[in-house]
Amino acid sequence: ALGAAYSVDGLADFTLEGYYKQMDNLLEYKEGSSYMSGDTDWQNKVAMGKGWSYGLELMAQRSVGRLNGWIAYTWNKSQRRFDRPGMVINGGRTFDAKYDRRHKLDITCNYKFSDRFDMSATWLFETGNCGTIYTQYYDSELLADEKDEQYQYTTTLGYYENRNNFRLNPTHRLDLSFNWHRKLSERVNRTLNLSIYNAYNNRNPFLVYVYTDSYYRGDEWVEERTLRQLTLFPILPTLSYSISF
Repeated sequence: ALGAAYSVDGLADFTLEGYYKQMDNLLEYKEGSSYMSGDTDWQNKVAMGKGWSYGLELMAQRSVGRLNGWIAYTWNKSQRRFDRPGMVINGGRTFDAKYDRRHKLDITCNYKFSDRFDMSATWLFETGNCGTIYTQYYDSELLADEKDEQYQYTTTLGYYENRNNFRLNPTHRLDLSFNWHRKLSERVNRTLNLSIYNAYNNRNPFLVYVYTDSYYRGDEWVEERTLRQLTLFPILPTLSYSISF
């Protein structure tokens, strides 16, 4: 890691940092394996490989006065390669890590109205995580039923060219916090806090999955596949009361 800092008459601070990190003996699930299935030991479900990440971080910060805060931006790239014999993933080719968030922007503002009341606001933007989604589907060869060998059928198989070939939509949200302070005595203070997570209720993606809708169109059996997004955390207000001494 290498960084530089510059201060403007104590009013604002600027920092620039670059970093590079190499990692060995990383674990990833083998292709076709899942933590949900318990038929084999977990050691047999994972492969071992290497990875590296590098990036650039910029920050401008003001820490004095009634109005203070910072603006921070990060550009990052994180990749993996699993090419050891018996532990090959993605054909031994390099692929983006699951948590390879290429861009991140954090804007935080604090304002102190008085000794009894202050508030803060944070807006966060991040590139979405990576995931693996089938891009093509095809029918298998004819398969025989275990109970009736004369009955044959096909099944639908999925194909993807690279691991983590799909990137979720970016996530962004606004968090607000309001604080009311009051002294109970010379040494005891109390604070009432109202916090609002994801204030404008943005539907950030937690995961994306393929949904298959099957139906008859005339005499033809049709399967239509669409991507659906699952969101976990909507707007969440919280109220807390604390005493410090």
